Formats: sequence, C-alpha cells, structure tokens
Amino acid sequence: MSTGLRRIVSDRGTIRYDNGQELVRDIDLDEIVDFGEGVKQYWGVSHVKQITEYYKDLAAGRATVIDGREALCTQRMIAAIYESGHEKKRVFL
Repeated sequence: MSTGLRRIVSDRGTIRYDNGQELVRDIDLDEIVDFGEGVKQYWGVSHVKQITEYYKDLAAGRATVIDGREALCTQRMIAAIYESGHEKKRVFL
C-alpha cells in the first residue's frame, strides 16, 4: 500500500503520495444526479459504474477490479476521515 496524505475539503478530494504523485477529484458537472425540485443533488455516478462493472465481471468470469481487500482499505480510510474530523487531529493509517 502506498503512503501519503489524503484530504477531503468540501467536495474536493486530494491524495498526495510520499513519492510526489498527486491525485485530485472534484465535482464533475457531467456526473451530477438531479432527483428533482426540492431534493438534494448528488454528484458522482461511481457507485452505479462499479456495480455495473461488478456484474459484467461476474458474468464474464473475470476477477473484479476492486476486490474485498481494496474495499477494506477504502473503508478504513473513510473511518479515519470521520475520526479525524471528530477528534480534530490527523489520523495516520
């Protein structure tokens, strides 16, 4: 697993790896989901894309792109983000 600093501010997520590589994800207006007037808008269709790819991989007998270990890494990161916000301090994974 790579190490670095992960940061989420509002809708912008940044990962800065120790090797200098940086990944940034921000709102993509093409991915806004509008459920109608009076309902909160959401951006990001990645869950729909991931679920679709999962079923395609199962049908084709291929290994999934994101396996359980990778999903667990993501879950640990999300839990650390919540802990960091609650404790108002950096959390190291």
